[in-house]
Amino acid sequence: MHKVILAAVLASALAGPELALGAPGIALEVVPSAGAVHVGESVEVGIAISSLGELAAPSLGTFDLVLEFDPGLFAVTDTVLGPELGDESASEAIGAAVVLASGVDVFELSLLAPPQLNAQQPGSFFLFTVELEAVGAGDGLFDLEVIAVGDEIGDPPALDAVLPAVVSARSVLSVPAVSSWGIALLAAGLLGAGLSFLRLRGREGVER
Repeated sequence: MHKVILAAVLASALAGPELALGAPGIALEVVPSAGAVHVGESVEVGIAISSLGELAAPSLGTFDLVLEFDPGLFAVTDTVLGPELGDESASEAIGAAVVLASGVDVFELSLLAPPQLNAQQPGSFFLFTVELEAVGAGDGLFDLEVIAVGDEIGDPPALDAVLPAVVSARSVLSVPAVSSWGIALLAAGLLGAGLSFLRLRGREGVER
């Protein structure tokens, strides 16, 4: 049953996003948790949708989006779907994330009836969040490829804007480690300098 619903919704949604571009409608935006990170650190990149109905139609019933990025700069560590299309653990929605060579393809389909979906979905929210690790230095562009979007009955909504984002990955300067012998020599040097200072100050006191 789920496969039949999925095929019908995607067939309808795939027919429309290109035709809907330019018309007033929803907006998709790439929202990173930080504009810059160091290599080895993590950054979360959320995909936000806006301009839906506020607890009313139109709502979002399905999407299939590819978050594209430079795999030489970032690597996916986790993907988390938002709850607004339904609770997967309660069989209210089905979704999946597939890591590609230069991105991650994320899909979700709500199994809720249109009145239920309209009543619980806000006008703007995060569709999903991808956690990535910076693996190389450089400015990384995060963009979206829209494969399909569908409203509460599977019709493709007008798509007004797709807003990308840039995250800079910076190199970490390495600090040479000091060996135990180096620490001992440094301590001995400081001790010797301190003793010399005390002797010099003692002589000055005697001469006075």
